[in-house]
Amino acid sequence: MVSKISLMVFILTSYTSACLCVEVHFESAESGFFLKHTRQPPIAPEISIKPSNVTPSKAQTYDSVLSVDRFTVVQTTQPVSIRASYGPFSTKQTVPARYIVPDVLENQNSNLNNTTAALIELQQTNMHLDISAHLIKPAVSRDSPVVRVLFHAGTDPGGHLQRQKICVLLHISLSNQIPLKGRCMPEGEDNVCVAEVIIPSIWWPGNPLVMGSSSTLQKLPHRVMQASYSVFEPSPRNSEQCEPKVQIQPLTTFAHVPLVAASVQFKEIRIDEQLTFLLPQNALYPMSKMYVPVVFHQTQDFTVSAFTIKARVKAGVKILGATISTDLWSISIEKENPKHTTARVTAYRKESKVSAEIANDMNNTSIETSSVEVFSWLLELGDAVVDVLDGGKIVWYVSYVYKSDKSKNQISASIVADESKKRLTTKLEINKDDIQAVLPMAKNWELINTAVLTGRQVAQAMKVFIVSQAGKVADVTLQSSCYAEDESVIKVSSSCSSVYVDGSEIRGSSNASVIVKYGSYAGLAKFTVWMPEFPLEVYVSDFRLSQIKGWKVIDDTSIFLNKQNQHRKKRSTGWNQYKNDASADKIICKARYQQSPIEVFARFLAIDQNSGRISYFISRRTGLRVTDLVQPLLRVSDPKIATLKGQILQGKSMGRTDIQVLSPITGRVIGTKEIRVGSDKVSIRRLIVRVISGLQLTISPDSTIDNGYTAETSVTNKLTAQYQEGLLDIDLEFSDGSKTPLRDISVEDYFLLVESLDTEVVAFAPMLASHHPRVIAVGEGSGDLLRVTLLLSEDCRMRRSVTSSKHIKSNFSPLISSLAAVEVDFNNFDNNNKLESIQNDGIGKDRKNFRINGDLADIIVGIPLKNSIYNEDNLMVQTKQHHGSTQPLKNYRKYSFRNNMSSMEVGVYVLLTAFCFAIVVFVISCVVYASKFRPRVLDTGNGPLELSKAIISPSILSKDLRFPKESTTNVHDWVWLGRSTMDRSAAANDTTTNNRGELFITALVQQQFIFIPLLIRKF
Repeated sequence: MVSKISLMVFILTSYTSACLCVEVHFESAESGFFLKHTRQPPIAPEISIKPSNVTPSKAQTYDSVLSVDRFTVVQTTQPVSIRASYGPFSTKQTVPARYIVPDVLENQNSNLNNTTAALIELQQTNMHLDISAHLIKPAVSRDSPVVRVLFHAGTDPGGHLQRQKICVLLHISLSNQIPLKGRCMPEGEDNVCVAEVIIPSIWWPGNPLVMGSSSTLQKLPHRVMQASYSVFEPSPRNSEQCEPKVQIQPLTTFAHVPLVAASVQFKEIRIDEQLTFLLPQNALYPMSKMYVPVVFHQTQDFTVSAFTIKARVKAGVKILGATISTDLWSISIEKENPKHTTARVTAYRKESKVSAEIANDMNNTSIETSSVEVFSWLLELGDAVVDVLDGGKIVWYVSYVYKSDKSKNQISASIVADESKKRLTTKLEINKDDIQAVLPMAKNWELINTAVLTGRQVAQAMKVFIVSQAGKVADVTLQSSCYAEDESVIKVSSSCSSVYVDGSEIRGSSNASVIVKYGSYAGLAKFTVWMPEFPLEVYVSDFRLSQIKGWKVIDDTSIFLNKQNQHRKKRSTGWNQYKNDASADKIICKARYQQSPIEVFARFLAIDQNSGRISYFISRRTGLRVTDLVQPLLRVSDPKIATLKGQILQGKSMGRTDIQVLSPITGRVIGTKEIRVGSDKVSIRRLIVRVISGLQLTISPDSTIDNGYTAETSVTNKLTAQYQEGLLDIDLEFSDGSKTPLRDISVEDYFLLVESLDTEVVAFAPMLASHHPRVIAVGEGSGDLLRVTLLLSEDCRMRRSVTSSKHIKSNFSPLISSLAAVEVDFNNFDNNNKLESIQNDGIGKDRKNFRINGDLADIIVGIPLKNSIYNEDNLMVQTKQHHGSTQPLKNYRKYSFRNNMSSMEVGVYVLLTAFCFAIVVFVISCVVYASKFRPRVLDTGNGPLELSKAIISPSILSKDLRFPKESTTNVHDWVWLGRSTMDRSAAANDTTTNNRGELFITALVQQQFIFIPLLIRKF
């Protein structure tokens, strides 16, 4: 015979503690946004009875996908966490960081002998790689052929520096050219470094302009270089040197750098009619690099077949080398000493490259137009103070190799060398080191203005660095001054430490500028500010709410009026009369309407201030969910038509109303949606019940959007371990096709009855600290083993009689009933693969008291356990709690107090007993004293006189209490000493006053007889 175990879910919580829907949200609301899309509803698994020897597949272990959500991350400087909550289950996942620095503890020796010290070191280690690259100059000119990039490695919010050494490689590439590389290691207090790459002179098109030349500026092709970087772990054998070993971050492009002409024309220095040196005229500083082009002027006889230039530098100048500039010549370089102070370059003419067309063209052109840049010297200035004071000095030695005219067409021609060398000396003026750039730096150049939605400021940290001409870096944030070009778009703090928006902005911008000044130098920072487009989109899945047939709920208005009436009656009448009248109050139940969740979405845009072009964050058709941000600002325009509890809209009476979103700044409506509450009725078609035993959250990258990810929430329905808990997930399907999860409905509106059809397989868990319906696996089995019945709330199922305060059952017919499929399987397959299976990461908790329920003994009720640690008395107590159905919580508390009484409780009870005993002794003494002086009743013919209300209130004394008109006096005998005669009437009045005083004392004593037992009964 199938035994049934019934448990009624008590309603002990309010609307605020009602179950919320399945939530997938950011741990920090400012970390990102979820995208608008249609959620995938839960899938009801079809459970069939299978033979025990059949091994389930892995796909069957993971039963169903609960929801799929797409989101984008806007704060990438620190790890972002996503949390999924489903009833009592909760799990959290961290968005996978793109790049992770290897654990620094792995490379250290065992200095951390202490476990606590090791834990502290691990907590302080920054494992999240946060590298940002910033161009020092937006373009590269020919007279300053260096690309410099400032790299900054982020730190933890707590200020712990990233101690693991990393090596950053800078890559500069141009079309088909071989990429150039530079490297540096972030270090120091600011964790910054500067990497630079020298650009070859051949990458610039055309010849450099010469001062005093009559040639006009030619149109040259526009060439743009691509700047990228990669991050490596340096070799442990030589960690101070940037020698890449293990790649941490792959090649990442961050900028495009154009090649531009020289900012200042070159100065021409002629050695003779055939060779000319071009010196740059821009200011030179320590560690500056410069090219010195060598131009050869063609002659008609082609007598020069080669020439040699020897350079000797002094006073802080180094010769780094020479680069070829034309295909008509070839060069060879010889460095005579390791100090890079002497070098020799020999240039050879390539005879095969000189065609008849070129020769003919040179015959018809001038010498200026027939000049060819053969190669360029690459020089570097020193950084010593002596070098700056003395300046730079270069001595050039030139010699030629000629070819005779008669043998110029022969293969073996005689070579005639000009042994006479020509000498030329040039001086360079070196300036002191100066600031090259003021560089505002932020980790994120985009701000999403949610301040207009929440009223809370949104800020982005900023620092100001200066980079000198020598490549030195310094943080001057606190010494700088900043201002925003347009404060209606963005604002900046006076200390230059942050840029922010506070909600007073009126538009967004794709090039919002912030000017930074340091002394006489200035820098520019450009941000993109995304502004929400108004009005906001308010999305309601069911904007027409109907009445639910047969479902009655308590009318909140009647409860409020009853409380007001009780308060007025309590003030106007006595305590006994109030007690009688309070029982006559009735609770009014009314029809319940459907409900629907509300979501608010926004599209963010930015306008280019120069062109007027409008850009949308992600896309124009993509809305971002901002419900959590604007939830405190949601309201219903007519609360009589519908009510809003959190994000749940519920109909209240027939009519039309609007859901409005208010601006926290101006109070105006920034989003609205019309809602209709109709008079038509819908019925509950069926009850969908599922057993959920585990929750898993999986995050994977989404390549369709920038910084996009997909969060997939999946559940398992199989119970795989004995005494494992499973959550009952219940959905209501109505006749109009809409569905409402029972977890979204207030627990005050229904009464749930759960019956276990086989207690040897599954049992129902008690609701000791949580109102979530749960089951517990007892033994193996499967099938429809649970019956779930939805009833009206207890107050609406009971009615009060008019003559008494007893409850009479009025409507016990269920709203809907359904069977739930349960599968309990303890096969070894799940035990062997428990690392791959979905685990129950959730915890049971009391939302009101925030108490964690981790002890299984507090949950299991009425289950005969084997090898139990509890005695028979405890099991019997638990069984009584279970079958009591309507008193489980009270019985549980009573037995807990009786069996586990503390010493403090014993002391309190002893003190209370002594206090009561003292009161009893006092009352007895008062009774003895009152009986000793009991007044005699005198028959005066008028009958006994009722005590006046002016003396004692009838609510204190008994209604049948009667006192005589005259009482025996208790006056002492006094001897009058005086000459005048005593007034007899005055004496009589005094006697009456004394008698009335004694009568008042006697009444107070009798009042004690009435009040003391009530007090004792209350204790």
